[in-house]
Amino acid sequence: MRRNYLTQTFLITALVVLALVALGRIPAGKVWGVRIKRIDIFSDLRTAGTDRTGFDTLASLRVSAAGAEIPRIGHVADRGSRRNFVALSVVADTLRRSAGTLWRGVPVEDYSPGGDALGRFFAALNTEPAVRVAVFGDSFIEGDIFTCDLRESLQEEYGGAGVGFVPFALPVPRVRETVRHTFSGWQVYNLMQQRAAPEALRGCFSSIGTFSVPSDGARTTVRGTDFRRGLAVWQRTTLLLVDHDGARISVTVNDSVDHTFIFEGAPHLNALAIPGQASSVDIRIGDPGRFAGLGVLLDGTGGVSVDAFPVRGNNGGGLLTTSAELDSQLASTLDYRLIILEYGQNAISDGVVGYRAYGDKLVEVIARVRTLFPRSDILLMGIGDRGTLVEGEFTTMPAVEGMVEAQRRAAQRAGVAFWNTYRAMGGRGSMVEYVDRGLAAKDYTHLSYGGGRILGRKLASALIAAKRAADNANTPE
Repeated sequence: MRRNYLTQTFLITALVVLALVALGRIPAGKVWGVRIKRIDIFSDLRTAGTDRTGFDTLASLRVSAAGAEIPRIGHVADRGSRRNFVALSVVADTLRRSAGTLWRGVPVEDYSPGGDALGRFFAALNTEPAVRVAVFGDSFIEGDIFTCDLRESLQEEYGGAGVGFVPFALPVPRVRETVRHTFSGWQVYNLMQQRAAPEALRGCFSSIGTFSVPSDGARTTVRGTDFRRGLAVWQRTTLLLVDHDGARISVTVNDSVDHTFIFEGAPHLNALAIPGQASSVDIRIGDPGRFAGLGVLLDGTGGVSVDAFPVRGNNGGGLLTTSAELDSQLASTLDYRLIILEYGQNAISDGVVGYRAYGDKLVEVIARVRTLFPRSDILLMGIGDRGTLVEGEFTTMPAVEGMVEAQRRAAQRAGVAFWNTYRAMGGRGSMVEYVDRGLAAKDYTHLSYGGGRILGRKLASALIAAKRAADNANTPE
């Protein structure tokens, strides 16, 4: 008669699980001279208090009466930066009077000679019906992480709709939740691999960072989503492209209204505007020839639009290699009032703490952006926290604080605005906490949508507070 081993199997499994749980109680360190890492068999099951859309539900984040998020970890202004103290005190005084509360966020630091680094942006918000913002960055903002919440917050305050810029195609499908985006028949080229692009189209690299080359019959479809407010419908669709030979472009709006366009062909930027409210747009390309599709703009008729331009591996230096002619055409067409530069994670290395040479390069990058986009204010973001493994435990990479300081000094030298992302996250050790709460990926570098929501709203809050302070300063008593 066969013996039943089911009971023994169950007991052995239970003992193994209990042993692993017990091991999880042992802190990282050394045992008998051997380095061990803490074991947590339930780490992948922790949801960190986030819902399906990545909205954070941390009790540690509160909203003041002025709409400013208050960080869980408080900090004073950074040592050696008196402007930081001044900016914070002015903003706090303004919000005390306007909302009866103290704004305690991380302020925008203004290093312009006249103290008006964001003056054109603020003036545009007061006087212009539509204001456009660009965020040039690396994989930190890929998938519209961080930028989608910056956009949502600014549109809540100043109006606007739509997700802004969407490329015709992506090198990796389904990386963005803020738009339903499908495509076929495209080849994508990015700024960091320019030699891979067809020689006849290498002049199509702009600050956007990528372009897509279609085969005959290539197709792109974009549909609105409710992932964030204001993304389900938009009022204006614009195609950005360079068409040397005269392709046939067919566009269907809302699955019902068809348009067909045939260009004569010219080696410069074309902006094809299709007015009317839309919740979906389907684009098909015929007889493309030498055709570079930059992307599609999905915008409201007024308010704020925020365009995200992530390029993996870019440390900002790629902006020094773009077509000055095409960028000037983009500047004229899109007329950005604020350009945010988010770079640096691809330039840091474990064990290296000094980044003066990189700071010099950033000053050069800022000077070129200022030349190509002369009507745009510039804000440089410092890098966020990043984790590294030390003796079995993750902690802040020593390079982070050195890079943040190099970036601040670059902003000072260039005379532009600066925002301390590292401090906004909570400073040293904050990335470990973000990962533990499900707000960042386990590479201890990139945010999830939940973490991006926290930081995106914090930057928006800082911009809104700075504008209120500027408006108040310009209002006679």
